[in-house]
Amino acid sequence: LTLTNTFSRNETLDAIAAGKYPNLRDRVFPHNPQTEETYIVGPNMGKLSSNASSTWLTAQQAQELQTTDKICPWCGEAPRSILTHFSAACWYFGQALTDELGADAPPMGLIASSVGGTMIELWTPREQLSNCKNTSCGDKIDPKDCGSLYNGMVCPFLNMTTKGFLWYQGENNVFADTGNSMDKTG
Repeated sequence: LTLTNTFSRNETLDAIAAGKYPNLRDRVFPHNPQTEETYIVGPNMGKLSSNASSTWLTAQQAQELQTTDKICPWCGEAPRSILTHFSAACWYFGQALTDELGADAPPMGLIASSVGGTMIELWTPREQLSNCKNTSCGDKIDPKDCGSLYNGMVCPFLNMTTKGFLWYQGENNVFADTGNSMDKTG
């Protein structure tokens, strides 16, 4: 869920315009499915894309910068701020942490590495899927695609120093299948 769907319900947009949350930097990581694990090393982190949304921006910069890039294909052609395309779960986590810590809040880089409407098998290493029963690999998903978003959108960050990680997986795997993590089904 992007921020564009939530700004009308709270004061966050006004707070950003007033300069609140200067410690938060956000970045939208481009869609990058890969057949093999891909890592980012050294100065290449800043050169992932020529897309403006793929650079580190303060919330105020991201709100002011308009784009028509297809970060959000369903949002139409009208220019929108880059911030409205950012992950709501990721942003509100950083905002709540900043509010809780107050003046002691450290700088935080928030990275939205997401693809809407995807199933968890795309985000899971292929070798781990062999330990699971009832996966969608080979059924609803082409086996060569299983693990592709893990390879291209999670692996790039594994060799970096991080202090925290927030995972939000939607409900695209639910369908009619039920499962239980204890018996490795579903």
